[in-house]
Amino acid sequence: MGFFFKKIVFPSLKVLFLLAAFSVFGQTNTDSYQKWWRAVQSDTVTKERKLHYLDLYIQKARNDINEMKEYRALEKKSFLVPFDEGILLLQKMKPLIANMENDSLKGDFLNRKALLYYDNRVFREALDFAIQSEAFNEKNNYSYNLNVVRITIGNIYYHTRNYQKAEEYFLKAKAYYKNNKNYNHLRGYINCLYNLGKTYLQNGDSVSLQATINESEGLFPKLKARDLKLETAYLDYLKGGRAFFTKRLCCCTAATGVGIAGNKTQWRFYQ
Repeated sequence: MGFFFKKIVFPSLKVLFLLAAFSVFGQTNTDSYQKWWRAVQSDTVTKERKLHYLDLYIQKARNDINEMKEYRALEKKSFLVPFDEGILLLQKMKPLIANMENDSLKGDFLNRKALLYYDNRVFREALDFAIQSEAFNEKNNYSYNLNVVRITIGNIYYHTRNYQKAEEYFLKAKAYYKNNKNYNHLRGYINCLYNLGKTYLQNGDSVSLQATINESEGLFPKLKARDLKLETAYLDYLKGGRAFFTKRLCCCTAATGVGIAGNKTQWRFYQ
């Protein structure tokens, strides 16, 4: 009886459950996709439920032979699963990209590979993929993808303590986002400023740090309330570093007559 339940009844129950889920979320393709995607994007839905909805989305996309939607869901899922599973998802995404005549999406795929390895602190491979992505997106003039990966490259250099190269890449990305006026670019601009600020913090460059803080604060009135809360927390971190510099500068100057400018390597602020 146990064998019969496990081998026959339980798989049947799973099929019934999936069919019910499709029914609950509506009969039309558009309704199903939209409702599942809204659940995946919601802040109130647990990761486990998001993964469930993504699996439904992926299966439906395969049934509909909709490679774009399948790619979209696999990419989203790769942000929610462990590293090893994320690599397997990338392998499933690769043939989908090969079948699509969309070079911009190919650039996006290269960015995703770099970011997956970066997020898991596999910096050597992350940098290799990121440099490939930079070259591809620059050659094809995909400016958005190019500057997304420039931030990733900057962060790789930052975490491997090559602060000069990190600053170089953050400044390139900042120039792009600063000159574009939509809201997503504003967020990218502020993100670049935070990354520059933490780099100046490590370099002991209190003057550039203060200028970056001021520049960021000037942009905050343009932020939506939800984003303002997050960005304020990041800015407070930079301000905390600035306070550290100010305090140590006073102590150093009083004791030796030499300020931070004369001892930059001694005043790095470790996270």
